[in-house]
Amino acid sequence: MTHKAPQTYTIPPGKLKNISVSLVGQLESGVLLTGAPTAVEQVTSNLTIDQVARNTAQLTINKKTVAIDQAVQLRATGTVLGTYSILVSCGKNSTPAGDAAVYITVIIADSTVKD
Repeated sequence: MTHKAPQTYTIPPGKLKNISVSLVGQLESGVLLTGAPTAVEQVTSNLTIDQVARNTAQLTINKKTVAIDQAVQLRATGTVLGTYSILVSCGKNSTPAGDAAVYITVIIADSTVKD
């Protein structure tokens, strides 16, 4: 079952937003992300998503420290107002091999909305 990340990202129309997504909750103890991660908008193709990569440095996400290769980073933008779901996934070095995945919510909204 794919989980939903607790955070929601709000992006003003036409602006770029760097997003970091922790997959720690989807990883067994000692397991790391491996391979090329993906980030795919569900339902529409209104968002542009690029620079999808595993984290190569320790990060703080939702006030928690996330080790190298336990998060996915990406950049998103869009011009059509609305709420969108992105499936973020990546392989993991577990036995048997598998994927870690989580849905994130992105809202394209007027810049007066805070996230």
